[in-house]
Amino acid sequence: MPFQVTMLSKRSLLLGKVEADYGTDPVPVKTTDVMLAYDTSITPDIETEKRPNRVASFDALGVATGRQTHDFSFKTVSVGGKIGEPPLEAALLKMCGFVAADTVYALSSEQPAANSSATLYFYIDGVLYKLTGCRGNMILRAVNAKPLELEFKGKGLYLPPAVTAFVSDPTFSCVNPILCTGLSITIGGLALTGIESIELDLATEITVSHSIGATTGVREINRVGRDITLKLNPEVTPAQIVALEEALIGSTQQAIGIGFFNGDYGIQLGLPNCELLSATNGERDGKVIKDLTFAVNNDCATGGVDNAIKLQYEP
Repeated sequence: MPFQVTMLSKRSLLLGKVEADYGTDPVPVKTTDVMLAYDTSITPDIETEKRPNRVASFDALGVATGRQTHDFSFKTVSVGGKIGEPPLEAALLKMCGFVAADTVYALSSEQPAANSSATLYFYIDGVLYKLTGCRGNMILRAVNAKPLELEFKGKGLYLPPAVTAFVSDPTFSCVNPILCTGLSITIGGLALTGIESIELDLATEITVSHSIGATTGVREINRVGRDITLKLNPEVTPAQIVALEEALIGSTQQAIGIGFFNGDYGIQLGLPNCELLSATNGERDGKVIKDLTFAVNNDCATGGVDNAIKLQYEP
C-alpha cells in the first residue's frame, strides 16, 4: 500500500476575485488575487431527505442528497488603500454589498448580476475548494495597537473539492497592515476618548434561492437585509455619562467618523446617521467605561438612497 502524506493545517491559501457574471468562475490567480487570510473555515452544507420506511421493517432506507451549498468564514487584515490602487479586499467588499466609485466604497441595496459576488479558492494543503457565487457579511474590528481586522462569513455555490497541488510562489502584498493607534475619531456632539476597541457589523441577512433546474438545487445566494451596529467602549466623565443618557432618551443621530492611517495608505470610515441603542456600565484598569452600541442608519430624508456607510480607501 503506498504511503499517504497527511495534510498540514497551516498550509492554506485563499484567492478571491469578483465575478463579472453571477456564479461564473473568473479564475483567481496567484499573482494578483491572493488574500492574507487566517482562521479559515469551509463547511459543506448538504441537506438530506429521508425516505419512507419499508413496510417490512422499522428501519429507514438510505437518505437522498438534497440542496448543496458551502459555508465559509475567514479573517484578514487590511493595509488600507490609496488613490490609483484598489484595496486588496475589493472583491470581498463587493460580495458583501459595497459598490466602488474610485476610492470610495458605499453600501448598496441593489444586487446586480455583475460585480456583486465573488469566487473564492481555498487551498488547504493538497485540496482545493472552489466556491462560486459567494455573498456574505463583514465585521470590521479595531483593537488598540492591533492590526485592523476584517472578518467575512457567508455562503457559496457548491462544487466538490479536488486534490490539487499547492500553489507555488504566490504573490503577497509587502505593505504592512494598518495598526490601530493614533486613529482620528469624531462622534457627533459626544467628545469621547479612551476607546480601546471598535466593532462594525453589517449583520447582513443571507438567503438561498432554490431552483429545480439547478444541479445542486440552488440557483443563487442572496443578500436580503442588514441591521448594522457599531460598538465601542470609551472611558467617561460624569458630564459624558449625562450626555450619553440624553442621547439615549432623545434618539439623537450622531455622525461618526474614524480615520485609519498607514503612511501612504489609509481608510476613512464615515457613518453619518448613528443612533445610540444602549450604554452599559463597565470598568477597565480602574476607570469607568461605557460599552456603547449604535444603530447605523440610513438617512430617512434621502428616501431610497443608500448612505449608511462610506469607506474611502485613501489616507
